Amino acid sequence: MKRPGITLISSRKTSLIYLAILIVLGTNLLLIHLGSRPLGGSEGRWGDIAKEMIKTHHWIVPTINGIPYRDKPVASYWLIVLASLPVHHVTETTARLPSACAIVLSALFLYGIVRYFWERETAFFSSMIFLTTYPIVFWGRKANADTLSLLGTLICIWIFLRARPHGEKSMRWLYPFFVVAG
Repeated sequence: MKRPGITLISSRKTSLIYLAILIVLGTNLLLIHLGSRPLGGSEGRWGDIAKEMIKTHHWIVPTINGIPYRDKPVASYWLIVLASLPVHHVTETTARLPSACAIVLSALFLYGIVRYFWERETAFFSSMIFLTTYPIVFWGRKANADTLSLLGTLICIWIFLRARPHGEKSMRWLYPFFVVAG
């Protein structure tokens, strides 16, 4: 209901404000002091694989001490290498950066998915709850591939929902869907 003298913010502007808040909250929760602790547990393995990729230029088969390590998708190591390019070596921050960015992007795609079914406020608060859940923050601040898998899953759902209204007339959505799924 519109009241006299009060202008309502447009729905597009509201969505942009919500997305900006999610980005600011996510980057503050996940990126501040990201590299302040040494890599621990399996994070060291992630860093070592990326270091070895940089050193040996073997980009397809990840290795640890020359022995193939095929536990996780190779693209997750590529992202660590990519994050390490500006500083020319793998650090605690560059090893963890892909996971942190994946969580922030996951919150945005979650917003888009929830928005498909419900109003903006529900999508916004769903994404806020997601971003402030302890396991999400904990794993978003660690070097791992699980956060990247979560992001890929959310992107695939988002692509599917966006293509749904077009039905079977246009199957072009399958290309990005399977690229992300792969």
